[in-house]
Amino acid sequence: MQQIIGTISAEGAVTSGSNFSCSYDGSVYVIIFADNYFSATPVIIATVDTSANNITYTASVSVHNAGYTGFSLSVQNLNGENYKGGINLFVSASI
Repeated sequence: MQQIIGTISAEGAVTSGSNFSCSYDGSVYVIIFADNYFSATPVIIATVDTSANNITYTASVSVHNAGYTGFSLSVQNLNGENYKGGINLFVSASI
């Protein structure tokens, strides 16, 4: 089964994992999978890693335009603070 487990920094750099790349324009993360890694839209789980700042806050992650070549993510801090955290990523071929 094809899967990706990785992390992305708040600035959009891939800090762990392989078979994907990420770009960040200040509001949206764009994740692109390695060529032909998935043949159908995979299951995507993404969470914000709030522990990087040694504080706790509530954030939501939204997945947009998911497909077999990649997807986009947006993060919203629900506390109204301007904190940023990394992203934990799990992507797996659907069964």
